[in-house]
Amino acid sequence: MTHESAVQVELLPEHRKYLELAYQWLKAGGEEPNFNLSDWRVEADCGTVCCIGGFIDQLVCKEEGTKPPLFPRKFLDQHKDWERLNDLFFPLQEVEEVTDNIYEDVAGDTKWAARCVRKVLDEGVIDWVGTRFEDGRAWCSIEYDED
Repeated sequence: MTHESAVQVELLPEHRKYLELAYQWLKAGGEEPNFNLSDWRVEADCGTVCCIGGFIDQLVCKEEGTKPPLFPRKFLDQHKDWERLNDLFFPLQEVEEVTDNIYEDVAGDTKWAARCVRKVLDEGVIDWVGTRFEDGRAWCSIEYDED
């Protein structure tokens, strides 16, 4: 199921290469460096130690032989082809209607992040809301009894 807030993106071969590595990293538990979307340990514009964009930033800069910038948005400024994945790296814009703090909700949930990256790879869709649960139901599709 794809949520209405999902964003369609066209991936370049370079995107696929690094997103596949990010997917494998997240699927394996997101360690070394540790995946984290909520704990402020460094002063960075996304407020995280290692988000998906930060992980890719490190890989790209290592391959280029350059030092990764401290702020992920600077990476996007320097690598314009990656801007199209902004909603993957900074998911808050997509899910404001559903949660007050996506970063706190995702936190260290590497399985959720891996599902979102996999959907980008398989379908070219950034869909944080639609990938929330393994069974495919989106956040907004949860129904409660009105007793």
